[in-house]
Amino acid sequence: AAREAAGIGERIRDEVAAIRLAGIPAACVSASVGMAVHVPGERLEALLSAADRDMYRQKRGRQTDQAPGA
Repeated sequence: AAREAAGIGERIRDEVAAIRLAGIPAACVSASVGMAVHVPGERLEALLSAADRDMYRQKRGRQTDQAPGA
């Protein structure tokens, strides 16, 4: 399930990255997708927090990859 979810997240990111804004040729659109696996008995808030942390981890990693000179 985790591998499938990761693949879905990548497809979402690819589709969003393909968006082009009319009249703004240099515009870049991106998305960050967080993933978490539910553990039986885990509260919804904990699951969403884990997904949120992963989303921000993904976002930080992409910013590092896109830094000048990278």
